[in-house]
Amino acid sequence: MPVGERALAWLTKYRHDIRPLLAMEPDSGYLFLADWGKPFEAGYLGSLVKKYIDMADIDKVGPCHLFRHACATHMLEAGCDLVFI
Repeated sequence: MPVGERALAWLTKYRHDIRPLLAMEPDSGYLFLADWGKPFEAGYLGSLVKKYIDMADIDKVGPCHLFRHACATHMLEAGCDLVFI
C-alpha cells in the first residue's frame, strides 16, 4: 500500500508513542488497537468515523465510503496511476 511521507511520520509516532500505551499482554501484534488494547473489530472504524461525522454535523452517510472516495481523489490528484487506485 502506498504511504506518503507525512502519513509514515504519523504512523511512526503512533507506533512509538501511543500504541505501547494501548497494547495489552499478550500483545496481538496488530498495528491498530482500540482504546481497550484489542485489535479493531469489524465495523469499529466505521462506527468511530460515523460518531465524529455526526459530532461535526456533516450531512453525509457511509463513513467508510467517504474515506475510500477521499483517498482515491487525493491519490489521483497527486498523480497516482488509476491501476493502483
